[in-house]
Amino acid sequence: MFVSPDLRCKWEPVREAAFGSVVASYAALGDPFAHPISILRIVSTLDKDVYLSFDGVNNHIYVAAMESFVYDLSSNKSGYKLVIPKGTQLYQKRGPGGASSTGGITAMATYGTK
Repeated sequence: MFVSPDLRCKWEPVREAAFGSVVASYAALGDPFAHPISILRIVSTLDKDVYLSFDGVNNHIYVAAMESFVYDLSSNKSGYKLVIPKGTQLYQKRGPGGASSTGGITAMATYGTK
């Protein structure tokens, strides 16, 4: 019988941008990920929509105003490990509704380690 090794859940530092930092072109949201990320939580307290990108060019995730969600890449795995690669930079920019006047966008990331 195969017994998988125990992994510990660890957290990367929170990445956040206040409403004044969410502008019309992509800007980095914190530092690049220092580890392969298995769970990513996004919380927006902005009063306008925002886009997130993993390459700083294309819109990858649309985040509605006041939205919160979790991407659990580690759930329902079967023989593989799906992660956001180490070194990936997350970017943010304002959405089609224009500039926010309050709030911020926050990303929280977890990873597994022995």
